[in-house]
Amino acid sequence: MTAIGVDVGGTSLRICLSSSEGVSSPERRVWSGAGAQSPQVLIEALRPYVDRAVRRHGGPVHLALGVAGQVSADGVLVRNAPNLGWRDVPLASLMMGALGSDVERVIVLNDLGAAALAEVQDGAAAGCSDALLVFVGTGVGAAIVLGGELQRGAGGFAGELGHVKVRGNDRPCGCGERGCVESLVGGRALERELIGLFGPCPQGLHPLEAWERMVEAGDTRATDLLHERAAVLGDVVAGAVTLLNPERVVLGGGVLFGMRRFRDLVVERVRGRALAVAARDCAIVMAAHGDEAGVRGALVAARRARGT
Repeated sequence: MTAIGVDVGGTSLRICLSSSEGVSSPERRVWSGAGAQSPQVLIEALRPYVDRAVRRHGGPVHLALGVAGQVSADGVLVRNAPNLGWRDVPLASLMMGALGSDVERVIVLNDLGAAALAEVQDGAAAGCSDALLVFVGTGVGAAIVLGGELQRGAGGFAGELGHVKVRGNDRPCGCGERGCVESLVGGRALERELIGLFGPCPQGLHPLEAWERMVEAGDTRATDLLHERAAVLGDVVAGAVTLLNPERVVLGGGVLFGMRRFRDLVVERVRGRALAVAARDCAIVMAAHGDEAGVRGALVAARRARGT
């Protein structure tokens, strides 16, 4: 039976398929524009791909979707996906209703949970029974693997590291609350702040790249900000390491992949602030699957659902 994994981004999808012929390379497709991020638009974007899979490989298919947001433990509701503007969306049932007999089952999970499945299966956390994934991209997310199992929590919200509150921070967050870690170190928040502090970037430069160049040039304000924000992220990850005692911490996302100085400071802070015996035995590594971790993990979930 065919399995399809999908990583649902704000404007693009990554899609991967597994059949009797093997596993396809992930494809990337634009699915929405500003203001057009409805579940119905997503369904119509996926429909041709599902139709093609059924024609070529037979059906029905198992479909798993990783979504950046809070998903209920049973996968029934996308509780809150700020980048998509979704609240309490019954995505799985909408997909099943629209795609009909072509789909055997639809699974919805948090995108970091999906990434964790990929990294544990054959990535940076392979062979680990206890691991913590921390990704910093547009936002900040985490996933927890204990005893070899992805931890969802009572309501499905385990791992929401980006929404831990920081003392003295009253900034609004995309989740609708205030004071979250994400409002200080998420990529979107950092970009806004950097442009506000230092003005528009030179043509062709991303704000985070310009920030690193300013640090390299010895700009005091830029350097102080880098250390301050690395300490915020490092402290919350150190707390998680002390609490969970993972064998491995896997770091990923565009901010951590793209900013070596920031990443090094975060790792140094975790080492210095976590319980010493927990930090000593914990390897801190970079994700192996990069920006394909989410779609590859969604495919793992779909294949598990079909029993392969």
